[in-house]
Amino acid sequence: MNLKKVEKEIENKKVKPSDEFTEITSKDNYLSKTKKERLYIFSALGVFLIVTIIIVISIVFRGSNYKIRLNYTLPDSIVSESISNIKVSLLGEKNYSTTYNLNEDIVLENIGKGNYTLNVHVLGEEEIVYYYDSIEVFVNEDQDINLNLRKDRIIYSPQKEILGNDLSITLPTGYDSYLIYTKNENGNYDLSRKADTNKIWLRNISGSRIELVFSVIKDKKVFEYSEPFLINALSYPDPPEILFPQSNATILPEKTVFVWKGTHPNDVELLYDIYLKTSDNEISLLTDYKETYFEYDNLIENNDYILKVVAKDSANQKSESQISFSTSKIPEIEENIVIPELPKIYLFSAGGNQGVVVYEIMSTNEPKEVSRLNVNGRVSQVIKRDNYLYVLRENQGLTIAEIKNENSLEIIRNIEFPNLYEIALTDNYLYFKNNEDKIIVYSIAKFRTNPEFLGEVILGQFASKNPQVFQTPTTPETPTTPETPTTPETPATPAVVSREITLISNDYAIRSKSNSNVYVSNYTLVVGSEGAKKFIEDNYSYVIEMMRVVFSSHEASDFQTTNGINEVKNKLKFSMNEMMNMNDVNGVKEVKLTISRIQ
Repeated sequence: MNLKKVEKEIENKKVKPSDEFTEITSKDNYLSKTKKERLYIFSALGVFLIVTIIIVISIVFRGSNYKIRLNYTLPDSIVSESISNIKVSLLGEKNYSTTYNLNEDIVLENIGKGNYTLNVHVLGEEEIVYYYDSIEVFVNEDQDINLNLRKDRIIYSPQKEILGNDLSITLPTGYDSYLIYTKNENGNYDLSRKADTNKIWLRNISGSRIELVFSVIKDKKVFEYSEPFLINALSYPDPPEILFPQSNATILPEKTVFVWKGTHPNDVELLYDIYLKTSDNEISLLTDYKETYFEYDNLIENNDYILKVVAKDSANQKSESQISFSTSKIPEIEENIVIPELPKIYLFSAGGNQGVVVYEIMSTNEPKEVSRLNVNGRVSQVIKRDNYLYVLRENQGLTIAEIKNENSLEIIRNIEFPNLYEIALTDNYLYFKNNEDKIIVYSIAKFRTNPEFLGEVILGQFASKNPQVFQTPTTPETPTTPETPTTPETPATPAVVSREITLISNDYAIRSKSNSNVYVSNYTLVVGSEGAKKFIEDNYSYVIEMMRVVFSSHEASDFQTTNGINEVKNKLKFSMNEMMNMNDVNGVKEVKLTISRIQ
């Protein structure tokens, strides 16, 4: 606006301007208002710039966020599992937790830089954990993580007990729940029962053939499943155990003795059919045979054979076993050569319903049954000390028998102990263990046939050399047969310095009863005299063959538990002392045995 022109027009018209107009047209006021508008604009730009800087700084100092993609693998399982989702937790300075469906992609986003613990749990009903894994993770970039999910493992060693048509199975103690799975038509196992106690009863299973798998739950976590547990129908015999020849053995084609052992869950008598196969044909040697050994003298040298033993009961229910063996060429013997006779060895074997079976090992190729001791019950364990046998009658008690000679065994005493399923003899301490893991200890230091009751010990001291008795109640066992008076034992020979003889120091495969290879990485005998040391060193091959005989009487599972290995060691110790005609003072005092693997 031209002020001078306005002023001139006002003057010409003689109009007096108003105060408001004067203020608006004032030059100073106009300039002042313009400055304010500019100030407002610059102030707004300044605020916007400051806010932008703050946002950038906050992003820089907060750090970047990363993404984790999780890939997992579940092990193959023959068990039908009721699993539904997967819970993933990331624990660190900040915690993240999300639950996903099975087969859903697992991606964790917006994870800050830092150290975390990654926990993955595969969940079933009631938030039970079936598989899991946990690893430490450092996050500073996007990454893929691969996990093989797993279960914790335990040793189950189920114990069974038959009562009429009912069967009880005892599993390890100390768990919250026990799961029983039954095999279905498709070959998988379905959950059939969940129990709160470790002893499970199966009712009215006569005529059934059942395969079971077990598991346990502790703190809402499912442990690894057991191996399949086969319950033969209560009317079926157990597969016979062929004791001689051993599987894949080579024997002389002279007269030999086939030896086997048969048992039946219902404690009934068995008959046997024996077959001998060659590459050309199969010969029926025996039918409806009652004994468990048979002498045969028609083997041909340098030939391969298969021995098959079929066990059957009165209902003609059958089971069978077979082994392969070979014959060698008959060696030529020079005249006037005297072959030294090896000492005879006797094995006292637990024969189940057949009682105690005594075998004479005339040579490593010809074991022969020489006698039996019949007891009232099923024999599952035999321990020899001096001239006495301590015989475990499964779930009933203990029988003490005297060895008059190998052909004559006499029962001296019976001790009743309900639910007894394992015994041990360490030095002069006799241990009883029932299926509730209650352990009672006796002393046989004074009299072998009259154990002195000491009291109860904790589970970890089973078979201990120095038991710490914590309870001494009244002796619960009552002898049921009169005890033959005995005289005090001859004082033991003074202690001698122990000598160690290492026979195996690298992996050496020996076959078990089930034909699995048991690899021994260390086999050492601790002996108490130079005579014992010299005998073992001079008869190395014979000592190893004795070891094979002992191993062949045990299942592969016996070599996977401490109790099973201790039983094998006791048998090895006893067999060696029998062979040397010594005792555990001047003969073998201790057996050191390490099993590396089983295949």
